[in-house]
Amino acid sequence: MKIIKSIVVLLVIFGLPLGSWYFLKYGYNWRKDKIEVLQPKGHFLKDIPWTDEERTELYSSMFFKTNIVQLGGEVGPSQELIIDQFRKANTFQWLVLLPESEKAPRISTKDVKKYVNVQSIFDQNSEYASAKYMIVDTAFQIRQMYMNGDDADLGKLVEDYSLSIPKRKERDIKMRNK
Repeated sequence: MKIIKSIVVLLVIFGLPLGSWYFLKYGYNWRKDKIEVLQPKGHFLKDIPWTDEERTELYSSMFFKTNIVQLGGEVGPSQELIIDQFRKANTFQWLVLLPESEKAPRISTKDVKKYVNVQSIFDQNSEYASAKYMIVDTAFQIRQMYMNGDDADLGKLVEDYSLSIPKRKERDIKMRNK
């Protein structure tokens, strides 16, 4: 009985901190690698040759939002799951860019989904036009692009977006001056 107690005490003293250190180190390295991947890759409004009307509409639609930009296509069930997951997140918006030939559906102005008709990006042959999704932060910097619309890319998109959204500042306790 004394040997079992000694083993349990040693496990608590050495095993738990060692296991905790291992998992914290793994998480730290994962986050560090993700932050490296999420470095800005270009300016959304300046690097893509938009028309003046498109640039103005995009600016007003994207102002102070951290956007997941979907280039064309419909918002399917997989995308709806992501939208529901981040619906209450600070500055979240799902922006769908549609060619001018497609009609944008009518939605509420308070909805986190926005549709914008543009033609410029669909007319060019660049890395931006070949992307299916982009993460664009509040400073209009493109943080990441996803070329496929498969579930693996959507999983990476969720991971990357969760690190890209700004955190809300918590309220600080203030003392009243008498």
